[in-house]
Amino acid sequence: MLQKLSLSHNLLPEFVVGNNLQTLQQLRLNSNKMLKYEFSGAKLKILDLGHNPIVKKKVVLKNLGEIRRLENLNLAGIDIEEQEVKSYCPKLVFLLCDFIGGVQL
Repeated sequence: MLQKLSLSHNLLPEFVVGNNLQTLQQLRLNSNKMLKYEFSGAKLKILDLGHNPIVKKKVVLKNLGEIRRLENLNLAGIDIEEQEVKSYCPKLVFLLCDFIGGVQL
């Protein structure tokens, strides 16, 4: 069963975790052109979405909140603040966000 998948730097416009990817524990999608994410039913522990354009923050945050086992999340380079993420993903152990008050650090 596939547990780790890296699709970084591929110019992908979207990614949907389907039934055939339910065993994934680590997913790296950083540095793509992603506008749409869907993770319902995912059992991910590690997710890297850094440096992707995000248009609908609330939709992405809601999708992230559906990943019950998520412990490690990278959102570097995305205009989402740490407090926003923590309200949707309270079980995170590691979170990388580099925006505070709409300003990138």
